[in-house]
Amino acid sequence: MRLTDQRLLTLFLQAIEEASNGTNGFVVWKRRAWEWILRELEGLSQQALAKEMLKHVRSGGEIDQTREALDEYRDYHEYHYDFRFRVGDAEIYLETVLDEKSTGPVVTVVSAKYK
Repeated sequence: MRLTDQRLLTLFLQAIEEASNGTNGFVVWKRRAWEWILRELEGLSQQALAKEMLKHVRSGGEIDQTREALDEYRDYHEYHYDFRFRVGDAEIYLETVLDEKSTGPVVTVVSAKYK
């Protein structure tokens, strides 16, 4: 289901904008997700990938909101949010969660793979 909640979309944009400007801590990567990026998309930095995410959202690309189905994660997040977009010649899928912290929104990339 496409994410349409404007408050959540604003939080995503805030976090991704901060990360695309090089500010650490707003888009964070689980180890396995970042290892996949390093292996499959050599030479791409976290800041560069945040810029691609930002370009996707600003150009009208969708973020899908999906109710969390796995019991071990449902206690922490009711939903996860999926990005599907192109980086160079590759179409990738990022599964993320969104947290509101006192310092601002944080997007955590929990999974990455080819679309």
